[in-house]
Amino acid sequence: MHFFKMPNSIFSCKPTPKAAFVYAYLVSRMNSLHTTIAGYDEISRSCHMNRKTAIQAVRELQNRDLVVKTVRRNQRGRLKNRYFIRTLPGGWFKVDYQIFQTKMKSTDFLVYCFIQKCMNRAGEAFPSINKIARATSISRGRAVQAIQYLRQYSFVNYVRRHYKRTKAYRNNRYLSFRLSDQKKKAHFPKQAFRQLIKCPTANYHFFGMIIEHKKEKVNCCSADQGSLQITLLLPIPTNSS
Repeated sequence: MHFFKMPNSIFSCKPTPKAAFVYAYLVSRMNSLHTTIAGYDEISRSCHMNRKTAIQAVRELQNRDLVVKTVRRNQRGRLKNRYFIRTLPGGWFKVDYQIFQTKMKSTDFLVYCFIQKCMNRAGEAFPSINKIARATSISRGRAVQAIQYLRQYSFVNYVRRHYKRTKAYRNNRYLSFRLSDQKKKAHFPKQAFRQLIKCPTANYHFFGMIIEHKKEKVNCCSADQGSLQITLLLPIPTNSS
């Protein structure tokens, strides 16, 4: 999972969803000197907003003392601005880089970030809807709508919980999903292969599949020799009649 570090104290600054989305993009492009060079067109395209909204979001970040903008110029004209991002205390949480390749709205992104902030080491979070609404400064109905959107497009999943005795509802359990589409290669376990070789009541059709799988990795002998050597280890079937 390729992620960038988002500070936990960003929610105590109470930024608007548009400003939080732009701040996250600047943090994702930040170098070791806490600076980012980006233009308004690049920010608006990555954060799914128009240029005017991106300028207003950057201005809000400047007023909240979260970034410091420096205008860059050369002899030919104006270049991309340089942004110095202030370091916020209080730890950080993970956000996937591929979040900017989606069509997620800024409000849904802010709810997604708060759920990621509440995640424990097991990848679970238990914030209430009222807590999400207070932390993100949005209404409760909009928070419910954002959670439904995140679940519909597999950004997070939630499980409804309730008490066994009173049947009263508890806080939902949220589970995070990876946004990358990379799949791990499946390898046949060697220990299971050895146990099947020693088993006297093994299925011979399944053994043939294992032999074909092993023959691809055996380079020291030919296909016929390799299958013959493994076949000799198999128990000889006896007629039941």
